[in-house]
Amino acid sequence: MLADMMPAADTDVVLFNIDSKSDSNSKQNKDAIVNVFLKVFNEMQGFCGAMPFLADLERKLTGEGRYDEFKQKFDEQYGEAWGDSRQDLQKS
Repeated sequence: MLADMMPAADTDVVLFNIDSKSDSNSKQNKDAIVNVFLKVFNEMQGFCGAMPFLADLERKLTGEGRYDEFKQKFDEQYGEAWGDSRQDLQKS
């Protein structure tokens, strides 16, 4: 069969309730579902789900092999872990 000829691929399955992951004000937004998928995808990768621009920065640093260095320097400078502090940037 065709399936027997296809190479095996690693896959991840992500289950979530779209309504519980969406912002309360996103119900009127036509891109709400796409935004929820992006948020969950970023969270699954360990990046910031709440702020896509931060997830893009984290992804870029990861691609350059510098994300761990960034998190270490952030912790040294501010005395808090990056993962715990990044949500505070939204309040600024």
